[in-house]
Amino acid sequence: MLSRVPSAVSCEPASLIQYDLRFHKHGRDGSAKCNIVPSADGQVFGVVYEILSTEAARLDGVEGPDYRRTRLEVNGLNTSRTFEAFAYIARPSAIDDSLLPESWYHEFVVAGATMHELPDGYIRMLEEIQTLPDGLAVPGDDAVD
Repeated sequence: MLSRVPSAVSCEPASLIQYDLRFHKHGRDGSAKCNIVPSADGQVFGVVYEILSTEAARLDGVEGPDYRRTRLEVNGLNTSRTFEAFAYIARPSAIDDSLLPESWYHEFVVAGATMHELPDGYIRMLEEIQTLPDGLAVPGDDAVD
C-alpha cells in the first residue's frame, strides 16, 4: 500500500459483512485479481488504511478504470469500531469467473492476510484457492489491474 499511497497508515484489521471475496476481476496480465461481491451471508476480511484525501485520486489511477471506488462500513476486529471506508469493486465488464489468479498474486494476498493477522479460517480459505503457475495467463489488450 505504501508504494501506491505514501501517506497510508494501517489502522486495524476489519470485516465487511454481506460481501464475499472473489478472484475474478480480469487483470492486465490476463489472470484473476481480487474483487468483492454482495452476498447475503458473506464476510470479507481486510485492513483499514488511513490516507490523505488528496491521494485518493492517485489510488483511483493505480486501481484503474475497471474498478469503481465504493464507500462501505466495516467493523474493526480489535476494537469493534465502525469505519466508513472505501473499497474498489470491479465493474461487471471486467469480471470473468473462468479466470484464476497467478501464484505470485495469490501468495501476495495470503501473505498480507497473514501479516495483518486476519482470522485463521479466512487465511485457510485463501490458501485453498486454485491458482495458475506464474506467466501462464493470457494478457488482454484493455484490462487493467
